[in-house]
Amino acid sequence: MKYILFCLTLLGAVHTPLFSQTEDYTLVYYPSINEAELAITRNDIKEALKHYKTAFKSVKTGFARDYRNAAICAIQTNDDDFAFTCVEKLIAKSVAKDYFTDDVFAPLREKTGWKKLMAQFDQRYFEAQASINQEYLSELVAMGERDQYFRQMDNAYEVYGDTIAKIDQESIARFLQLVEKYGFPSENIIGAFGDVAAPWNIVLHHHAQQISNTKYKYPKGPSLAPIIQQAAKAGQCDPTHAGFLLSLQNDKELNYNAWGIHQMMVDGVKRDYYLLDKVTADQIPSVNALRAGIGMEFLDDFRIKCQFRLDNPNTPFKLTSHRGINVWAFDENTAKDFEPYFDKIAPTLKN
Repeated sequence: MKYILFCLTLLGAVHTPLFSQTEDYTLVYYPSINEAELAITRNDIKEALKHYKTAFKSVKTGFARDYRNAAICAIQTNDDDFAFTCVEKLIAKSVAKDYFTDDVFAPLREKTGWKKLMAQFDQRYFEAQASINQEYLSELVAMGERDQYFRQMDNAYEVYGDTIAKIDQESIARFLQLVEKYGFPSENIIGAFGDVAAPWNIVLHHHAQQISNTKYKYPKGPSLAPIIQQAAKAGQCDPTHAGFLLSLQNDKELNYNAWGIHQMMVDGVKRDYYLLDKVTADQIPSVNALRAGIGMEFLDDFRIKCQFRLDNPNTPFKLTSHRGINVWAFDENTAKDFEPYFDKIAPTLKN
């Protein structure tokens, strides 16, 4: 509730043309998703489902990850109609049929409506594919492949550094042209990718890294912060991913504290606890304000979700804390030097 009130207060202080032209997901959608995920961490699935329904009613379309979580909630509370609605929404986002072989959908496969839905799947999937901007998607896929081609070579940066830099410059320039022409590559424009990273992710990742590198000797290109911030607010970019890309620029004005979860692999053995980036008490208000501005949850809420992930490694739910883990391979001495810079989350002792 405190998060929702904060977002409403923040909206009153910010006026941009964006809000008059597109939906603002920071108003109801993202806060409701956050409340749903917090309810999941408390195992209050009925409460979570209520918040998911509120979120979906507030916008034209939600995110695929949220529809999946909502479908699981609906399955666990025997709300079959809503579970099927969520599956239909996923199909409309061009999610492939093998996505639904996941065990989380097993209870639905026993329902009478499942056979009918699967009989219609190919036609619905064809319609979903037809609604996607295939030209845009194809170019983004090719852009991602080009980004990786020389980087996969031996001694890539030493041997092909100039070529990689040239490709990066061309890619980001073209990306800006594509966004100007078609809009930000949202799920609604190029489809959802399930658990696979979208093809444009790596291009923006490397661009943000270059901006953060004060010793980078090649032209860096412009910051994409305004575009990414706007895309997150408009429900065109997952706010957790947006926050990560913005944090990656290493700009004190973009301190979203969205690096995610860190975990150490020490001498080949993974430590059973998580590390989160430290935030001083005086930084928390400004960091939370930035996070709320693009739809991210407050730091305390994110920590709760990280604890849930650590304590429930086999949960079928994929919360904002499930976007990935940065695993660092160290020896014992390096690990001892590394760990003090982070806040530690240890597993909860269970009776």
